[in-house]
Amino acid sequence: MCISEITGANYPTLINKLNNWGGLKIKRIVALILMATCLMLLIMACGNKQLNIKGVSSIVLINEEDNVSTEIKDVEIVEEITNEFNSFSLKKGKRMEIPPGWTYQLIWRDANDIIVQVLGVVDEDTIGYNDHYYSISDDCIDMEFFASLFAS
Repeated sequence: MCISEITGANYPTLINKLNNWGGLKIKRIVALILMATCLMLLIMACGNKQLNIKGVSSIVLINEEDNVSTEIKDVEIVEEITNEFNSFSLKKGKRMEIPPGWTYQLIWRDANDIIVQVLGVVDEDTIGYNDHYYSISDDCIDMEFFASLFAS
């Protein structure tokens, strides 16, 4: 007499059930890992922001300390400043306070003198944009460069 006759167990069926359960468990683990990875990527993508300023021909730079302004129309300088701000990786912070505490305010305008973008520079690591402060995580703003633009 064999064991299957005594126990009434069908070993091939039992082994298939165990294999299917193990395969199902592995599939669930893989699916869970993929979902967690996608969620982390989504959170990271939403956490940092980059500006996309384009189509500008001039920048009005305002020194908020004494309310003096200068308009920058030199194409190379406008491109340099615009490309620098577009390259920053920005992390959103708290809502802006009133007064916001700018050091400089920048107003980008297109060829028709229409405002394209406005933001404030608080310090070398922080800007104000769309009612929030943003910290610059991978670079810093050259404050001396902006000061030199008022001297010229």
